[in-house]
Amino acid sequence: MDYVLLNRIKTYGKISGNEEDELILQLIEAAKDTLNASGVPRYSDSELYSLAIERLVMHYYENREEIGANQQVPMGMNWMINHLKYGI
Repeated sequence: MDYVLLNRIKTYGKISGNEEDELILQLIEAAKDTLNASGVPRYSDSELYSLAIERLVMHYYENREEIGANQQVPMGMNWMINHLKYGI
């Protein structure tokens, strides 16, 4: 479990308390899987990778409805994915 990232995300999302920790930890793994499925290798020391995870987790956290064809990704996410994937 990535408790450092959990704390960063709670700070980023202004989430207090521990009631949602299990959910947020699940969302962290889902965000890592999403990036990996997009062709992004798992980084451990990249701030951009951490920010991409934070943005995805908060997107998943705040948008819990069913995902449809019109679902938007967070602003700048496509750029982050391409930069992490290709270094551009």
